[in-house]
Amino acid sequence: MFSTTAFAGHWTTSTTSPTIMHIVGKLTINGSAAQIGDEVAIFGATGNLVGSYVVDTAAQYGDLVVVGDNTSTTTLSEGALTGEALSVKVWQASTAKEYSGSEISLAATSDYVQFSYNPVSLPLVFAANAFTGLNITATGSTTSLSGSCGTSNGGTFTVAPTTNFCTSGTASAVTGSGLWWRQIYHM
Repeated sequence: MFSTTAFAGHWTTSTTSPTIMHIVGKLTINGSAAQIGDEVAIFGATGNLVGSYVVDTAAQYGDLVVVGDNTSTTTLSEGALTGEALSVKVWQASTAKEYSGSEISLAATSDYVQFSYNPVSLPLVFAANAFTGLNITATGSTTSLSGSCGTSNGGTFTVAPTTNFCTSGTASAVTGSGLWWRQIYHM
């Protein structure tokens, strides 16, 4: 039905617990289907990361496992408590943009009931052993160019340039190969 991902993510979770929640659904970013490598993360009320999933099939995410608190470890708080409010963040890999807060819209979905995933009740809260359907829409500014271009901008190169990307701001890593490269600038 849904496979787990082998991609390296923007967020990583390593906590395990016998108490978990499963979430699956469609992911849309700025009106387009999410692409492989985009990511969804779930955070507890205190801001702790309790689950994440790297998209491995365009337009959908999941089985995203949200970790609940392990009650056998009384000195640690590894995950969400039953009834705890959860928030969602989305990472768009192609633009290196993180969406959160008012940029995220959630909608319950019954698209996965044939797989025993029931529409989630909103607002989103942790429910132990629940299998829930939740569609996520991330909408926000796609402008991430807040720096100033350096002398490599617009140049013709036989290999990807490694210097002179920015005169202000910080350049991200160069991605791509062959005739096309992409550079994202951050202020």
